Amino acid sequence: VLPEEEDKIVRKDRLRPGRMLLVDTAAGRIVEDEEIKKTAAAARPYKEWLAENLKGLKDIKTAANPTEFASIWEDLKRSDNPRDIAAAKRFEGTAVLYGGQGNSGQWSEGTGIGRHSSVSEESLSAQDNAQLKDKTDVTCHLKEKFPSALLTKQKLFGYTTEDINLVLKSIVEKADDPVSSMGTDIPLAVLSSRSQLLFNYFKQLFAQVTNPPIDAIREKIVTSAAIQLGTEGNLLIRNAQNCAVVHHGTPVLTVSELDVVKRAEDAALRAVVIPALFRADTPNALKNALDDVFAAAETAIRKGRNVVVLSDAGADGNRLPIPSLLAVSGLHHHLVRAGTRTKISIVAETFEAREVHHFAALVGFGANAVCPVLAYDSIKDLCAKGAIAIPYEKAEKIYVDTVTKSIVKIISKMGVS
Repeated sequence: VLPEEEDKIVRKDRLRPGRMLLVDTAAGRIVEDEEIKKTAAAARPYKEWLAENLKGLKDIKTAANPTEFASIWEDLKRSDNPRDIAAAKRFEGTAVLYGGQGNSGQWSEGTGIGRHSSVSEESLSAQDNAQLKDKTDVTCHLKEKFPSALLTKQKLFGYTTEDINLVLKSIVEKADDPVSSMGTDIPLAVLSSRSQLLFNYFKQLFAQVTNPPIDAIREKIVTSAAIQLGTEGNLLIRNAQNCAVVHHGTPVLTVSELDVVKRAEDAALRAVVIPALFRADTPNALKNALDDVFAAAETAIRKGRNVVVLSDAGADGNRLPIPSLLAVSGLHHHLVRAGTRTKISIVAETFEAREVHHFAALVGFGANAVCPVLAYDSIKDLCAKGAIAIPYEKAEKIYVDTVTKSIVKIISKMGVS
């Protein structure tokens, strides 16, 4: 505090949330918050640019079916790059699942394929059907033990009773993230003898201070979880084209919203679905599958696509899901190294994510949006059985709102203790 006499002080105040203060040393004056913002806002016709170019999902033009992954696959096959040719060959067993055969929205009982995989049993080759119906198929074993299609999917993606009753059910009933302790008091995943989701190997760092780094409650006016899908413009150039993106209020998409993204054929949004799967019966399968995803994403960018949906919906006993966190983070960093990350958005269509931590990790490692398909199916099942005493539509909204609120809470507490 400067030792100035009271009669020389013109004004006393504090810098409030969302306000700015500019000391113009050249002009010898203090520029107030309102003048700063008015000058910046009047520099370009931003309002007109947004009105003409910014869209919501409800404004997006859609095709009858999702963009066929088969078109990306064909481009990979025709490539002169040995890596692309190898990727096309490895995708051959998977591309049939994403070849635009129509989206029944159902679990295919004969194949173990998850819904939203754009596949029917008839679309598979005889060899594929034989492999998928082989009694050595993990999914077939699951189906024998757990005849319910939903339960089969839950077992395939590592769901436990605690996930359903203490996480999903609790989120919907209490409209809050279930927290049992400050921090994590469970054993380290790396020391566990049980199979663990990749999410469990990561912990959240948070600042244990009186005032959090971001006050998401009192500074709500400047705190948002909204996302933009599409091609990012150059931040150093202010023009109308930078506004040509799709705005959405949360990174958590519902199944119907994801369907709009997948079928988008709009100037602002052109998506393609890439399978995030690997064959269980080949050496170096996981590493090769990641390389294949990278090659397919690069091809999609060259074809003018600006949204990549990484999907594990086609997982079964022969085609295993790449951990969604690994697929998202791997593609994100690959595109950063290639200098093309801002050309596309990454959307995770995953059967894995159900806890708030899962969403925070996916967003933190590069996902622009996440659709937790199996979490929605599990909530719908709880509603149908009466375990959750509200209609599914309301339960879905509570789940999305709660996860969104909790993601903001996590972001606001990030820091080093």
